[in-house]
Amino acid sequence: MEIYEIVTYFTLLLLLFSAARVVTTSNVIHAAISLVFTLALTATLFLLLSTQFVAYL
Repeated sequence: MEIYEIVTYFTLLLLLFSAARVVTTSNVIHAAISLVFTLALTATLFLLLSTQFVAYL
C-alpha cells in the first residue's frame, strides 16, 4: 500500500465521520463547523484525485 492510498483512505474516513457529525449533532454551531470541515475534506479528496477544476469551484 502506497502513502497516496493511505492518505486517501484517511481523508475518506475523516469525511465520513464529519458528515455523520453534521446530521447527528443537535447544536447548530457544531453542525455548521462540521459542514465546513466536510466541504474542505471533499475539496481535498478531489485534489487527491487530480480533478482540480472540480475542487476549485
